[in-house]
Amino acid sequence: MRWAWASALLALAVAGTAVPAAPGDRLGHFKELARQYAEAPDPPVDDPLLAELFGVVDDEVIENLRTGGLFASVAFIQERLEAFSDEWGGAAFKLTAPSGGTTDALMLGLFTLTRGEPRGSLRIYGRSDGTGSLLAAVTREGSVEVRAWPDRNGAPQFLASWLGPATGRRSRALHLELWRQRAGGGAGRVWSSGDAFPEGLPAIDFAAKAGQILVRYEVHYPGWKPGCAGETEQEDVYYYLTLMNENYPHPAMPAGAEEGIVKGMYLLNDGGKAKGPRVQLLGSGTILREVIAAAELLKQDFNVTADIWSVTSFNELRRDGLSADRWNLLHPTKPPRKTYVEACLDGHAGPVVASTDYMRAFADQVRGYIPRRYITLGTDGFGRSDYRIKLRRFFEVNRDYVVVAALKALADEGEIKAEKVDEAIKKYGLDPERPDPWTV
Repeated sequence: MRWAWASALLALAVAGTAVPAAPGDRLGHFKELARQYAEAPDPPVDDPLLAELFGVVDDEVIENLRTGGLFASVAFIQERLEAFSDEWGGAAFKLTAPSGGTTDALMLGLFTLTRGEPRGSLRIYGRSDGTGSLLAAVTREGSVEVRAWPDRNGAPQFLASWLGPATGRRSRALHLELWRQRAGGGAGRVWSSGDAFPEGLPAIDFAAKAGQILVRYEVHYPGWKPGCAGETEQEDVYYYLTLMNENYPHPAMPAGAEEGIVKGMYLLNDGGKAKGPRVQLLGSGTILREVIAAAELLKQDFNVTADIWSVTSFNELRRDGLSADRWNLLHPTKPPRKTYVEACLDGHAGPVVASTDYMRAFADQVRGYIPRRYITLGTDGFGRSDYRIKLRRFFEVNRDYVVVAALKALADEGEIKAEKVDEAIKKYGLDPERPDPWTV
């Protein structure tokens, strides 16, 4: 299998006059190692053979660095390294300094090997007391690059980056390290993104300029509205979370709810086996608490059983529905694929009522995927400032209105008499003649 050197970046400050005589068998040794490595089955980043390959290149660079003079110049080392690349398929090497000039007493080598996912090695060479040496080496998965970075107290700095394997739909694992030249020709790593993100930042791309790092993330946007603590468990992807400033005790996460939390909804509480009418109540975010209370009122005051669903993302449910629609469109002769929300509600009888603290359109976006009577409650109207309890009653999304909506749906289904709905309206002191909330 063919391997190629994708890039090499070197920066050099030179001194001295001696003429080197590189061992004649160094290129031959390198060629044999390259052949072995190319034939190895998916070698890891820390493969000893890869380290030995880099070691041969290190020997060539260090020998030239020790001798100095013309033979330690950028042009000479460029030519020597091109001879090595010729032994490995003729890939090109590029020599330059991170700042466009030179860095005192340091030479940087960036070597990227491609075979499936690339692997890049940052090699930092230096001259101390007239001798050359390898000061540091970092090898990671991904293409390696360096960028100039503003000096710190007169000390040159550079930013090394590796853009590695895919971590999501479009993102890749990004590793960043800031290095600083030290007095006497040494170099040290002063910061690494790996301290906070050992597996790498999931990034589509990034830019570094004037001391700032701008990372473009792939945002997986499920539009989560967690109503319980268990709905915010850590995962190595980025999510937008709608956070509320209402403090309340969180119910425990039901066993096996992990998949539903990510997909958009899960059964928080099964009403159990019971005779009589039954409804499915959907709550999102903090309004979930009102839905839980509504289920208790339905059972206590009207002997109606309710299953309670926590909807962490109507957006994700909508995306799943669109995906099912497309699959069914393009596979007309195959059994239609069910949406996730349909699969959840299978086996759970009764009309569905959803209450959120967003506009009704938010929960309405899954109406086409709920093949039964579906009522949505939301905060349509102008923004207002008041106590939560009053706002939820004003916008008709609180427990009383959830009960009334559930009873009305059951009445429309012929499960109960319409008089029961009127009874609830009077019992909870609701005004049937008040203006629509969105007109006030």
